[in-house]
Amino acid sequence: MKENYLFLGNPGIGKSTLINCLIGQQEFESGLSYGAGMTQLFQKSTHQDIVYMDTPGLADREIKQQAAAAITQALRQSGRYKLFFMVRLENGRVVSEDLATIETVMDSIDMEDAPFSIVINNVKKRQYETMMKKAPSFSKL
Repeated sequence: MKENYLFLGNPGIGKSTLINCLIGQQEFESGLSYGAGMTQLFQKSTHQDIVYMDTPGLADREIKQQAAAAITQALRQSGRYKLFFMVRLENGRVVSEDLATIETVMDSIDMEDAPFSIVINNVKKRQYETMMKKAPSFSKL
């Protein structure tokens, strides 16, 4: 059965960049994008029998409908799914907009017990050290 890794999150959080790192090559356009996310449409690429799926950022008001359609399209692919939600920290806390995105997606998909992971991106060294000291608290995210 095909493995599908679906990356979700708000615009500019680093979904495309992370996927490129995981597959070891520049497959998805990534980089700085001012005013909106860079990914505008659902994209997928298969590497070592895993289908990596990149979606537009959900909080991008200009393309919110497209983002929702992209996620729906991604979830219609055959196989097993693992969802990766990308979040940011501000003052040691997950940004509320990112939490709202997770809740919105999980409430709207028709998958019981969908396995998912939360990826905290752009963690500063000091924040990382604090997180490691309080690791049990962060595992409850």
